[in-house]
Amino acid sequence: MQLKNCLLAASLLGSSYGTPEQGKFPMEVQDRSLIRIFKTMFRNTHIRIYGDSKCGEGKEDNEFTVTWVIRSSSCFDEYVRSIPNVTEQYLLHPEVAIGPAKGFYKKYQSPPIKCGTAIDLEDQTLDEVQPWHALESYEDTAATPNSRRKRARNIVEAGQVAVTPVEGPYIIVIYVQTSSEDADTGFKANLHIQTESPRGYLSPHEFPLLDFYLLMTLVYAGYCGFWLFACWKHKAEVLRVQYWIMAVLVLGMLEKAVFYSEYNTINNSGYSIPGAAKFAEAVSALKRGVARMLVIVVALGFGITRPRLGDQLHQVIGIGVLYFTLASIEAFVRVDNAKHDPGNIAMVLTAVPLAIIDSLVCWWIFLALTQTMKTLRLRRNMIKLNLYRHFSNTILFCVVASVVFILWDMKLHRFAGCLNQWELLWFDDAFWHVLFSFIVLVIIILWRPSANNQRYAYSPLVDGDGSDAEVEEEQITKGGASEGLKKRDTGVKKVVREQTAEDDLKWIEENIPQTVADGAGLVDEEEEAQENKFQMNKIE
Repeated sequence: MQLKNCLLAASLLGSSYGTPEQGKFPMEVQDRSLIRIFKTMFRNTHIRIYGDSKCGEGKEDNEFTVTWVIRSSSCFDEYVRSIPNVTEQYLLHPEVAIGPAKGFYKKYQSPPIKCGTAIDLEDQTLDEVQPWHALESYEDTAATPNSRRKRARNIVEAGQVAVTPVEGPYIIVIYVQTSSEDADTGFKANLHIQTESPRGYLSPHEFPLLDFYLLMTLVYAGYCGFWLFACWKHKAEVLRVQYWIMAVLVLGMLEKAVFYSEYNTINNSGYSIPGAAKFAEAVSALKRGVARMLVIVVALGFGITRPRLGDQLHQVIGIGVLYFTLASIEAFVRVDNAKHDPGNIAMVLTAVPLAIIDSLVCWWIFLALTQTMKTLRLRRNMIKLNLYRHFSNTILFCVVASVVFILWDMKLHRFAGCLNQWELLWFDDAFWHVLFSFIVLVIIILWRPSANNQRYAYSPLVDGDGSDAEVEEEQITKGGASEGLKKRDTGVKKVVREQTAEDDLKWIEENIPQTVADGAGLVDEEEEAQENKFQMNKIE
C-alpha cells in the first residue's frame, strides 16, 4: 500500500517547474572581483561585455584590467555544481579538463584601462578557440580564419568580445583587478554581460518551453471554452463539483499564459520583468493547490455519493492553503537561486516540507478513492461505480507513465555520469504539465455537464443521507456479523409491512457491513443484476 501511495504521488503531484535563465546580466563589481555566469547557448551566440568604472578617492590615476574566459563543455552538470575553488581553476587554467567532459575555451586579458573611463574590450570573435579536448561535432577546427570570417556574423556591436562556436553549456568567468598593491575599496565597475543568439536570449534547453507554454495556453483555453458552453447549455443540471472543475481550468489557463509571457519577455529583451517570475510561480502554486483540492473532493465523492463534506470541507481548504503557502515559498527560493544546483541547501530545505504535504495529500486521495468505491459497491450503484472505475484507471495509467518517465529521466540525467543530453531537460518541466492536463481532460469527460447529470448527482433515494460510512463503521465495531444479520431480519419484516423500496435501500446501507454481506453470500449475481436494473429504472 505504501508503494502504491508513492507511485500515486509521483504520477499526480510530481512537478519540476523552473524559471528561465536570463540573457543579460548587469552587475556591480569591486576590485579583485571574480564573476561566474553559467548558461547554455546556441551556436553563433554573440557575447558582449561592456560598462564603466569609478575609482576610489585619490586614486584617479590607477588602472585596472579585465580578464575573461569563455569555456564550453559537453557535460551540463560540470558547471552547475558549486565546487569550491573550481571557478579560479577555470580562470587560471581553462585548458585543463575537469571530469569526462570535453569542449573549447577562449581567454583574453585586456590592456590596462584607466579608472573612470568606459570599459571597451577588443573584439575577439575571429580568434581561434582552443580545444581543451576536441569535440567530434565541431566542424570549424580545420577552417582558416578567412573561411570562418565569411560564415560568422561579422556585425560591429558595442562590447562584443566573442561568438560561440558550438551549441552547448558555457561558463563565463570575469576577473577585474586594479594596479594597486592592495585592493582599492573605492573602486567600482558596472559591467553588462549579454548573450544574444539568432533566436533570442533564451537558452537552448529552455527555448522549446516558449512554444510549449503557448500551446498549453491554447489547450486550456479550449478546455475553458468547452466547459463554459456545456455549463450554459445545461445550466439547470450543473453540479456543485463542476464549479470546482471550472476554477481549476481557469487557473490552469492563467498559469500557462503567465509562464508564456515570462519566457517570451526574456527571449525578446534578455530581462525578466521585476516580480514577473514570482507572480508566475505564485499563480502556479495557487493552481496546483486548487487542483489537489479538486482531486480530493472528487475522491471523497462530493456531489456524487455525499451531498456535503461536513467537517472535511475545512480540512480540504486547510490542506489547500497550506500547500499554496509552502509551494510559494519553495518557488520564491528557487527563483532567487540556481535551480540546477542539487547541492543548494536552501532549495532542499524548502522542497522537503512540500514533499511531505504532497505525500499526505496522496495518501488522503488513495484512502478516499478506496472508501468511495467500496460505498458504491455496497449500494450496488453501477452507474456511479463505473464513473469512479474510469477515474481509477486514469490514475493507474498516470502511475505507470510517471514511473516510466522517472526511470528514464534517472538513467538519462542522473546516472549517466555526464549529462550530455541536456537538450531534453525542458521535458522535465513539460512532462508534469502534460500529465496533469491529461488528468484534467479525463475529469472533463467524466464529469462534463450534460442532460444526464442527475444520474451522477447525489440522490437520497439511492445514496442515503450522506453518513453511510460512519454508520457502517459503527455497525462493524459495535454489532458485528451476528447483530447485523439479526437487524436484517427485523428490517426485512419492516420492508414487507411498509412495501417501500426507499426504506429497504436505506436499511441495507445502514445495517449491513460490506464484509458481512459479501462473506455471508447475501448478494448473488442474479439478485445483483435485478437490483441494478431496478435502480436504473428509478433514476431514469
